[in-house]
Amino acid sequence: MIVLDASALIPVFDRLDEWHTRSRDLLAAHLEEGFAISALTLAEALVHQATLGTATQAADLVKAMGITAFPVPSKAALELAAIRAKTGLRMPDTVVLHLAQSFGALATWDTKLASAARAAGLTVLDQLPDSA
Repeated sequence: MIVLDASALIPVFDRLDEWHTRSRDLLAAHLEEGFAISALTLAEALVHQATLGTATQAADLVKAMGITAFPVPSKAALELAAIRAKTGLRMPDTVVLHLAQSFGALATWDTKLASAARAAGLTVLDQLPDSA
């Protein structure tokens, strides 16, 4: 499974987003591997849709894409604190990195998060194969 950062999912909901095609193509290219997202990250990705009144439709799209949402377990608090202290990432990105460590792969357009994930030994999908 590949863990999604909000930056890789948010553009999927908006055809006018400059990252829409890139995000859609990345997800399509890795569909067979499956996708995971933290519940916190999913909520973050749905904020704009909630403002527009289309959060339910966006959540239905996430479900149709087979993206599995995982809760942030309370027992992860110490690990999250350690990751944040080590990387300096914001807590939402720390949650993403923590989940990605469980699966070994991350999709993001966030360069700071991608760098921290690489430093942690994870596979990072942050470009399309033809743009490498």
